[in-house]
Amino acid sequence: MNQQQYILSVILIFLGGCLAVLNGWSFFREFVLKKRTSSPVPFLGGIFLFWGLWIMPKPEVSSWAWAGLFLDLGCLPYLMFGLSLLALEARRYSLKNCLLCLSYTTQEAKGSIHVYPKKECILKYALKNNMACGSLIMQVLRYEPEKVLEIKAEEKSLLLAMQEKDWVVLEESGWNSPKISFRNAQLSLDHH
Repeated sequence: MNQQQYILSVILIFLGGCLAVLNGWSFFREFVLKKRTSSPVPFLGGIFLFWGLWIMPKPEVSSWAWAGLFLDLGCLPYLMFGLSLLALEARRYSLKNCLLCLSYTTQEAKGSIHVYPKKECILKYALKNNMACGSLIMQVLRYEPEKVLEIKAEEKSLLLAMQEKDWVVLEESGWNSPKISFRNAQLSLDHH
């Protein structure tokens, strides 16, 4: 048995195991305890475990090298879990589930407001100076079709109402970052 190969294998398995434990704890805190946590170190623990098992001089151990990629939750399991969540989110926020789709243009930005079931709203924005773009998931406080829409996220809020067949902004607050003023926003209904 090659002693250097054995020592390197044990070191890689130890490092991979430590990272796998940290990734498992991070996964448990975030998805089971629902607590904010630092992000896991993706793939590194699984790769260390894989290589440590692969170079092990014992064939009965090295044949299980692929298992390292699954033992580390920050590797393939986290990737599969993340992709399945992404697919669910894409389905949940598809335009066919949208209750109301509005486009808006202000002096500073342009974007859209999409209202979904379960009292959720996504407000997308792109600043006209191309300095920033993004989206906010906002809570729908009140929505009456073709009458009123009130949305809020932390300190940001908007109150829109239908007046003479057009949506207008009645109130806004908290739009300091990004700096957008919706007072004279031009709103139009998107048909999807």
